[in-house]
Amino acid sequence: GGESGARTAARAGSVVVVVDAFRASTTITVLVSKGARVVPVASVEEAAAARTDFRIGERGSVKVAGFDFGNSPTEILGSEIPPGSKIALSTTNGTRVVEAARGARTRSRQRCRK
Repeated sequence: GGESGARTAARAGSVVVVVDAFRASTTITVLVSKGARVVPVASVEEAAAARTDFRIGERGSVKVAGFDFGNSPTEILGSEIPPGSKIALSTTNGTRVVEAARGARTRSRQRCRK
C-alpha cells in the first residue's frame, strides 16, 4: 500500500486508484470547484520550483514556509483563488502517492462479463 505500492503497481502496468479521503483529496476538490488547475507534486522543492500562481503544501500538518497556503480545505474555501489559477500542491502523503502512481493505466483493459 501507500507510496511504494502505487509505484510498484504503476510499473507493473496495473490500474492504480489513489484514495486519500481526508485533507489532500478534499483540498484538491475545493480547488477544482474554484476553477483551479492542480498540479500534485511529491516534494516541497518541486512545488517551490513550479511555475504556478500559488503554492500549497504541508509537512506533518504544518504549512510549508513561504507557501501561499497550507493543506486546509477550509482555508482554501475561504480564499480568493481566481478561476484558471495553476496550483502546485505538495502534501506529506496524498500527493506523494499520486506522484508514485504516475504512468499507471487509466482504465482496465479487461471487459466486464455478464
